[in-house]
Amino acid sequence: MMGLGLAQQLLKLGHTVAIIDTDPLACRFARAKIGVITFDGSAVSTTVLLEAGIKQANAVVAALRDDALNLAPIVLSRSYGISHIVVRMSDREFLEAYRLAGASHIISTVDLAVTTMVNAIEYPQIESMMNFEQGQVEILKLPIRPIRKFRSSSRQRFDPMSVDRIFQKFQ
Repeated sequence: MMGLGLAQQLLKLGHTVAIIDTDPLACRFARAKIGVITFDGSAVSTTVLLEAGIKQANAVVAALRDDALNLAPIVLSRSYGISHIVVRMSDREFLEAYRLAGASHIISTVDLAVTTMVNAIEYPQIESMMNFEQGQVEILKLPIRPIRKFRSSSRQRFDPMSVDRIFQKFQ
């Protein structure tokens, strides 16, 4: 399902997407559900990669269930000149192997889930948070309630949470 969700988002952004899957039912489902181009076969097969258009690709995502299998599409993508290679990592023991293989972006699903859950517990007022540059930059999405004016002659305003207090929590 992750591959389908990713393909759907990329299609919405105007990308051309090809899904490779060994399960013919998954390929049919993806074609029917979101109209994506699919290839029934293995992402570790050069024949299937060529058929899917790897020579024209500007990015490749290796999101196989097995970390060891993800190494092959990374290396093969590099051999075809692809420099933008994103890989889903389940086991942190593969981090160095993915780097050596040439992955440009390594997404740890476990780290991502843990960080998201911790943030939801620690900062429940934050709707979402994105990290960039290995955590050096964080972008927060906060609900901001409108400032209400009280009915009185004085111009009192109610501000439920000031931006300064929010940023002090993160320092």
